[in-house]
Amino acid sequence: MKIITSLIVGSILLFGSCSLLEDNCICTQEFVMYTVLVFDNSNQPVDSLTVEIKNVRTGKIYTFLEKIYLGKGVYQVMNDGYTKEFTEEPEVIVFKGSKSGAEVESVYLFNTDKCRCHVQKLSGKDTLKINL
Repeated sequence: MKIITSLIVGSILLFGSCSLLEDNCICTQEFVMYTVLVFDNSNQPVDSLTVEIKNVRTGKIYTFLEKIYLGKGVYQVMNDGYTKEFTEEPEVIVFKGSKSGAEVESVYLFNTDKCRCHVQKLSGKDTLKINL
């Protein structure tokens, strides 16, 4: 009898808890990262840019703790580390890079899904050219 009672109570808790997932929010463990590749006038990738990524509405400057090498001339624009700061409404994010007095800038739109699982790039360039 204890086993049957335990099964019934367990089933109620299990199926009752499903109502917490009304929006069917099941996130993957994937870590999404958006990048930009920066070239110079000779179409060579540019390393060692000083980079600033800024939210136009809030003024927040984004920094990425992951100091991983992504490839020559490749820079992070946004990643899932900031997913909870986004909503379904697009946010304007500006990428600025500079080196030796030359500057490059590009505007991106990011948001997230209703479950806030991952950031999503809505618009923005994959490659940029800086006049060095």
